[in-house]
Amino acid sequence: MEWPVVGPQGREVPDLRRDLRVVAIFETAGFKGSVPVTGGAARTIGLNRHLSNHGCDVTLVLCDLNPASNPSCDWPIKVEYVSPDDVYSASEEFCELIASLFPDVVVMSSTPLIVRYGRTLAERLKCRLVYDMFDNEHQLHIALGDDERTCEQRRQLQAAAISLADAVLVQTAEDLAYASTFRANDIYVVPCGVELSAPKLAEPYTQAGSVFVGNLYYELNAVALKFILSSLAGDLVAEGRWVDVYGRIPPNLDVYDVPGVHIHGQVPSIGDVLRKAEVGLAPLASGGGMKLKVLEYMAASLPIIGPPNAFVGIPEPERFAVVTDDRMRNMARELLELLRDPARRLDLGVSGRALVERSYSWSSIAKAASEAYDKVRAAPIGRRSSVKLSPDVVNLASAPPRWLTEWRRQRE
Repeated sequence: MEWPVVGPQGREVPDLRRDLRVVAIFETAGFKGSVPVTGGAARTIGLNRHLSNHGCDVTLVLCDLNPASNPSCDWPIKVEYVSPDDVYSASEEFCELIASLFPDVVVMSSTPLIVRYGRTLAERLKCRLVYDMFDNEHQLHIALGDDERTCEQRRQLQAAAISLADAVLVQTAEDLAYASTFRANDIYVVPCGVELSAPKLAEPYTQAGSVFVGNLYYELNAVALKFILSSLAGDLVAEGRWVDVYGRIPPNLDVYDVPGVHIHGQVPSIGDVLRKAEVGLAPLASGGGMKLKVLEYMAASLPIIGPPNAFVGIPEPERFAVVTDDRMRNMARELLELLRDPARRLDLGVSGRALVERSYSWSSIAKAASEAYDKVRAAPIGRRSSVKLSPDVVNLASAPPRWLTEWRRQRE
């Protein structure tokens, strides 16, 4: 057993000479085997698999909540599987597992679990708690059309998580401004990234389709698909064009048959299908955070079309995309103009690829995260458990999530 170094008054002094030990807690619902199928899962695996190149020893602790997840040994990092009941109750077995990993930093992205026990766990283990904040949850629930009370409760819950953590990772300047309303320091901008495959070969005069990728279990992606079906398909068909749609499709989603829209479902490699397309579609008028699909389009050298919200976190999107108005009223016309202009498509695609190579590869993003974790480790252990929580926030954090109720029902 490796014991901590103890300084004056018995306070632990972190040993900055050894690799920083990171434990990231996530869930298997975002994966099929070891392949990420949600944006959060892609960020979790993409970021953590590259941290080892920057002096971090990483273990991914997965809440195995999906009976069909097919747990896999094919992981690029160390993985421990834990049952949902253990994770959501912070059972003694779960706490002992985390303790056995001797973490310097525990990273959690679940807002309710940060509030529920994240602070207590970190203080018990004498480690630092980092909240990887995927989204502005207040704005997300507004975009989902939830009632005012629900949106306000979500704002309060996230405010508590931001306040309780020793540090917060955010993805965009907008999220930084939001998080800064609840705490004054220890907030680090760590954007989303993308794996870089070989660049697309320049074939500007071949005719292929536009493409939309997204997990359609996520409601805002389903809304985007409905926009494609209702507002783009007709104009595309009139010019012999089409849209290919790739991603997980829930069985109850109303995907009706529309000429010009080809629904393919999930594929083994998104990169392979993107390399055959002409334009990446991002009709995302609402929702916060960086859009992983946009980075994937850029990595595939695809020009992109979408409203300003699709490009949150990426400066000057006009360099690599056609940015429509907020309501996408002229998107069909602008898309057709782009499809008729192969030279412009090529220029935008090359610019996007160059930008992700420069600034948004997971390798460079992991470097920023490791630097943030080093600063967190070197700081005194926070004492944030005195944050006052309202009864509403406590109840919301304690309520079992809907997926866990469904999982228990299926198991029974």
